[in-house]
Amino acid sequence: MIKIKIMPRNCTGCRACEVFCSFHHRKIFNRKISSIEIVRFERKGVFKHVIHDKKLGARIACDMCNGEKIPLCIKFCPTKTLTLVD
Repeated sequence: MIKIKIMPRNCTGCRACEVFCSFHHRKIFNRKISSIEIVRFERKGVFKHVIHDKKLGARIACDMCNGEKIPLCIKFCPTKTLTLVD
């Protein structure tokens, strides 16, 4: 089973993964419907990554960007925080 591996130390909090995920699902850039969620802890300078595998409120369940060669969150992450693993 292929999964998304997260290396939080690489993350700068740019949220590109969130907006490209929403584009995959609805063809709009709206991080609030994304399957991936970046929770920012500003004072600590760290980020928590949540990949929703079930619909939650407006958030859409992750389908690993079905129809794409590589999930868009991984493809467009400028810091390579997200990678695929078996």
